[in-house]
Amino acid sequence: MAVFAIRTVRFERRHLSITMNMRILALVSERDHRKTAHRGMESSLDLYRVSGAGPLDVLWVRTADLEGVRADALLRESTAPWAVPSSPYESTAGAFSAIGHARLKGKAFLQTCGGFQHAIMEFRQTVLDRPASHAELGPEAKDPVIAPRRPARWSA
Repeated sequence: MAVFAIRTVRFERRHLSITMNMRILALVSERDHRKTAHRGMESSLDLYRVSGAGPLDVLWVRTADLEGVRADALLRESTAPWAVPSSPYESTAGAFSAIGHARLKGKAFLQTCGGFQHAIMEFRQTVLDRPASHAELGPEAKDPVIAPRRPARWSA
């Protein structure tokens, strides 16, 4: 049983009834309860909420809704975006926008699994101005930033 409401935010809808000192965690991904990580995160956040550590509002924000300048509008009130496990995301550009928003606004930024990979790619593309490909997204990429690890070869 959920202790607090989890909301999914779309660009068309605005959430502005936020109290002072509210912690707002924006979960950046396409929410999918078939994924163990998504169910586990929500359970963990429930435990945080009942611990009395302070108010927490959790929003799921789809990557497609974060493309372009919409990231700033949707994430303005958030304390921290969290790029959660779920790659490939529906929109790589949207994930990059959320990551860039946190980086440029000096917000805390959490990332796990695919979110961490996208943070590396966003930095390479935006800050270093170099192509940022991912073998999962483009298997034919010449110089992917993220690629499968090849097994080590042991010599006799």
